[in-house]
Amino acid sequence: MGRIKTLLHEYKLIVSAFFIMAVVWGTFYSFGALFKPISLEFGWTRVMMSGANALAVLTIGWLGIVMGKLADRFGPRIILTFCGLSFGLGHLLLSQITALWQLYLLYGVMIALGTSGTYAPLVSTVARSFRQKTGLMIGIVISGVGVGTVAVPPLVTQLLSSYGWRTSVGIVGLLAALLLPLAAQFLKYPSQVAGLPQSGVVGDLNKTVPAARASFTGRKTRQFWTLCAISFCSGFNIQVAIVHFIPHATDVGLSAAAAASSLTIIGALGIAGRLATGFASDKLGPRLSVSANFILLSIALLWLLLASKPWMLYLFPVIFGFPYGGLTLTGALIAPALFGLRELGALLGFISVGYFIGAAIGPVMAGYIFDATGRYQGVFLICVLLAMAGLALTLSLKTSARRA
Repeated sequence: MGRIKTLLHEYKLIVSAFFIMAVVWGTFYSFGALFKPISLEFGWTRVMMSGANALAVLTIGWLGIVMGKLADRFGPRIILTFCGLSFGLGHLLLSQITALWQLYLLYGVMIALGTSGTYAPLVSTVARSFRQKTGLMIGIVISGVGVGTVAVPPLVTQLLSSYGWRTSVGIVGLLAALLLPLAAQFLKYPSQVAGLPQSGVVGDLNKTVPAARASFTGRKTRQFWTLCAISFCSGFNIQVAIVHFIPHATDVGLSAAAAASSLTIIGALGIAGRLATGFASDKLGPRLSVSANFILLSIALLWLLLASKPWMLYLFPVIFGFPYGGLTLTGALIAPALFGLRELGALLGFISVGYFIGAAIGPVMAGYIFDATGRYQGVFLICVLLAMAGLALTLSLKTSARRA
């Protein structure tokens, strides 16, 4: 009977976490579909619209620390209920805006606040809840981001074409305000469920072993800053490729339609990369699984640097898609092995800031280098070097687990 109760708890947890990831990030990445309708109605430039997105990314990064720490203290259910309401109500209010500052406040702060409560609280909850197949379960939950990114934007686009942007955003907000808090009610640590033993995994970076708790004091160590640097390398390279591959591909001679279709390939393989990386982490350890992704990333970026003919660019999404997905698990897999579970939410929040800083700097630097030289080769070379640096830093991590 106890085993059945445990399995039921784990099933509800994974389904709910996956659903929240898919809905929140799929909706968040649909913002591009609102660019033209809103800018045409108000006469706002795309720079003005992009500023709201930049503010949202920074808000998500820094508030992720706060949400992770709050989840460590109060559990995921309360945090995700609050964030779900903020996300849904933010969209409802967004449908009524009349001024630019309202766009910045609602999308850049309120909706971003709701989004910030997903990654660290959900991943730390999964890490605390599974004694076996932890990496695979984390991979399944984070793959919700990929599934949502593929599935939600077309639905939002269809709503826009049928009802206009205000009604569409209002519908999205109402559904989110109802469904996200409901899904959050199934998010509990094992210790919060009567009759379930507290569980979780902290492991050696080459082999996972059970443990229950550890300390966050590691944030002041070389290991912590190394992990932040690894996250930065991932964010920098991934966003440069996502943002600038299509312009580069069309410059080389690939058709716009063929270049755009590459994003679908990258998205689909990214889901496979998350699942495979999580599975490999359970079998080989997180350090080796993350290192394999950096090797693939280095190969993909080197190929992009050397590709001089249109046909050569068809291969890039195939190689890049896998590490694009797998590297999003870096902190989620390695951090528990190094620092344990006790304050994992806060730790993941800190580490994700490294990713967001890299994601913010990379595309801007790429644009600057292209404007100055008329070519992307300089920034692609920087990306190759950063990918190799990420590999070296990952391999430099100590293999012993930290426990307390």
